[in-house]
Amino acid sequence: MKNRGRSLFSIILVLLVIFSSLMLVSAEGEITIRLNNSQIEFPDAKPYMDKRAGRVLVPVRFISEGLGAEVRWDQANGTVYILKDESNIRLKLEEKSYSLNGVQKTMDTAAFLKDNRTFVPIRLISEGLGLDVSWDEQTSTVLLNEKNRKNFSVQGITIGTSEKELIAKLGEPARKDFSKYGFQWYIYNQDYTSYIQVGVSDGTVVGLYSNTDHWLYANSIKIGTSRKDVEKLLGEPLKSIKKGNTIYHLYNTEEKGLYFIDGSYVSFYYDLHEGNTVTSIHVVREDIELGLNGFYGKYSEKLKEGFERQIFDLANVVRVRNGLEPFQWSDRARDSARKHSRDMAHNNFFEHVNLKGESPAARMEKEGINYRLAAENIAAGTSDAIEAHEGWMNSLGHRQNILGKAKNLGVGVAYNSNSTYQYYYTQNFFTEM
Repeated sequence: MKNRGRSLFSIILVLLVIFSSLMLVSAEGEITIRLNNSQIEFPDAKPYMDKRAGRVLVPVRFISEGLGAEVRWDQANGTVYILKDESNIRLKLEEKSYSLNGVQKTMDTAAFLKDNRTFVPIRLISEGLGLDVSWDEQTSTVLLNEKNRKNFSVQGITIGTSEKELIAKLGEPARKDFSKYGFQWYIYNQDYTSYIQVGVSDGTVVGLYSNTDHWLYANSIKIGTSRKDVEKLLGEPLKSIKKGNTIYHLYNTEEKGLYFIDGSYVSFYYDLHEGNTVTSIHVVREDIELGLNGFYGKYSEKLKEGFERQIFDLANVVRVRNGLEPFQWSDRARDSARKHSRDMAHNNFFEHVNLKGESPAARMEKEGINYRLAAENIAAGTSDAIEAHEGWMNSLGHRQNILGKAKNLGVGVAYNSNSTYQYYYTQNFFTEM
C-alpha cells in the first residue's frame, strides 16, 4: 500500500524567496506638507518652523494654490485675497487682523514678506479653507485632510472605532493574535466570506486587514478594483517611508501600493493573476506604523503561532472566494512544516530538500501522514503572515497549491535573527490515502 501511495504521489516543488529589501538613508529634517496623500510643492520659498512659537509658516500663494484656492494680490494696499468655493480670506501685510468669510479675526503674528513671498501660519490658511490640520513631529510633516472625508471601512469598522463598539458590532473574536506592530489582531474567521483582522491597542482600533469584499472607501475602492482605477483616484503610491531620521525605500511595489490616507498607511495588495486588481487591503494608523521597530518587530513564540494560524485562514478565504472547500487544519502537517522551517532558520538554507536529503514527502511520512496527494510551499524573509500569503498568491506554482485539490493544510513558521532571511515559512498540503 505504501508503494502504491508513492506511485500516486504528486508533489510540486516550487521555490520562491519572498522578501522585501530595505535601503536605509539618513535624511535631513525639512518641513513637508501633504494634502490627503499628495505632497504640496514649493518651487522657491519653502515652509519653515518658527521654533520659538512652535508653528509652521508658509508662503501664501503656494499653499493656497496647492489647496485649490485662487490667490489675488492688491499691490496698492498690500492685501492678499484667498478664494475657494464659499470660503474667502483677506489679509494685509504687517497686520495681525484678517477677515474670514467677512468676519474679522486676529492671528498671533502679522503676515510678513520673506524671499519676496507673503508668509502666514499654515493653520490660518488651511483651517480657513475647511481642512483639518495635524503635525507629525517624527517626519516634520504637516498633514492636511478634507473634513468629513470617508475613512476606509470594513463591516462598519474604521480606524478609531472603540473596542467596545467593535465587540458590539462583530461580537467576540474567534481568537486574538499578536502582531509585529505590538497590538493584538482580533481574528474574525467564523465565516470566511466576511473574514477580518482588526488591530486593537489601548481599547481603540488601530489596524485593519481583510481579503474579502466588504471593504469600502468613498464608494469607490474595494476588492476587485483595478490598480489603474486606484491610481487614478489616489495617484502614484509612496516609494518610501520616513521613520525618524531614516528613509525606508519600498520594494516589490509591482504587487502592492502603499498610500498615506487620512492619518493611516494603507496598503493595496494586487492579484497579478486576476487582472492586477485589489485582492486585499491593510490599514494601520500612522503612529503605529512609524513606531514599528525595524522591519520585523519584536519576535515571540506567540507572534509566530499567530502567523501560522493567519496563513491558514488567509488560504481558506481565497479558496472560498474561488468556490472551493476550505482546508482542514492538520497538526501532523503543522509539525512537519514547523520542523522544516526551524531547520532552514537554524541551518541557514532555503530548499525543499533538507541537509539530510529528506524531501517534503519523506518529512511528512515521518509525521505519520499517508498521502495520495501532497505539496509544499516555502517562503523566507517576509515580515508577517499577510506578506507571505500575498507573495505566494502572486507566484503561479504556490497559488496552484493554495487553490489545489489537497484537503488538509498545516503551517509552520520559524525565526532566527542570525540567519539570512530571519523568518521562514512552510505550508504542507496533503490528501489522505
